Amino acid sequence: DRHGFNAVISAWVSSKDSLAMSNVEKLITLMGELHNEGCCHLEPTPFVIFNAIRVYANFAAEKGVVDRAQSLMDGVGPAKLLYDAFLNVVAKSKEPEKYKKAKSILEKLKETDCKEDIDATSYNIALNACAFVARPEDKEGALETATQIFEECRRQNKADEVTYGTYLKALRKCSSGTDCKRESFVQDLIKQAKDSGNFGYLLRKELKHMYRDRLAEKLGIEAENKIPSSWQRNA
Repeated sequence: DRHGFNAVISAWVSSKDSLAMSNVEKLITLMGELHNEGCCHLEPTPFVIFNAIRVYANFAAEKGVVDRAQSLMDGVGPAKLLYDAFLNVVAKSKEPEKYKKAKSILEKLKETDCKEDIDATSYNIALNACAFVARPEDKEGALETATQIFEECRRQNKADEVTYGTYLKALRKCSSGTDCKRESFVQDLIKQAKDSGNFGYLLRKELKHMYRDRLAEKLGIEAENKIPSSWQRNA
């Protein structure tokens, strides 16, 4: 039954075997064929497809994986967890201009019946796609897109500590340390994180990358381990 197929697919998710993707595709195809022959209970549901797409995330750096994952999405009813899984494949891929693809997936999700379910997780995965672009020529566009995603997430009151940390990662990796505007952006972000209580571990880690021994000074505190609890109240 469907549960049996899903259990096998889950096993392939954990295996990291090089044959995982092709074997999962065969299972999904078989389920579709059996469903068409009258086994109604074997229709590949969004949850089954979600599980299958998780396999692709393990091999996202390989060429063509995003397209293969996209093909599984075709014809499946919208489901937030499905979009998040596909976003994760895109974020982990080495596709050129993948930040555009991530933004496009978010926009499509907002057009579905699941738009009210969009949360920090969806935004954070899209921000990850911006932070880890593979080509230097993509950095400017990735940072611009990351800023758009971050600001939208904040406006929707859905940003969490990971949102702030991931956006700073995108800012750090996609801009130059000699960019005179970067310091202003970082200081604004620090203030927003403090005020919202989302000054979490990932943000501190990124700031440490940037300021090293000057971190406490930049934060205006006595020592790095003396961060006020009010800054972390939601972290």
